[in-house]
Amino acid sequence: MTTKNKKYDICIIGSGAGGSPVAYTLAKAGYTVAVVEKGKWYNESDFSKDEQLSRHDIFKSKFKDERHVLEEPNKDGIWSKDTTSQF
Repeated sequence: MTTKNKKYDICIIGSGAGGSPVAYTLAKAGYTVAVVEKGKWYNESDFSKDEQLSRHDIFKSKFKDERHVLEEPNKDGIWSKDTTSQF
């Protein structure tokens, strides 16, 4: 692909959840990457704020219902783990 006399090794269509990490990985590997999007340019005013922070407790994970494992190294460099599970 060539744009305004600049040559690219790779063209990725879309910078979403799939395109962005691929573009980043290829660029770090030394490729010249172009990422193109479809559609018009949006501004912040084009979107409404829809976060419901007042209802945060409803959507928060509950440790008793969902097992979480916490891992960290001790002074000897050996990893230990602790769990929130009671069973």
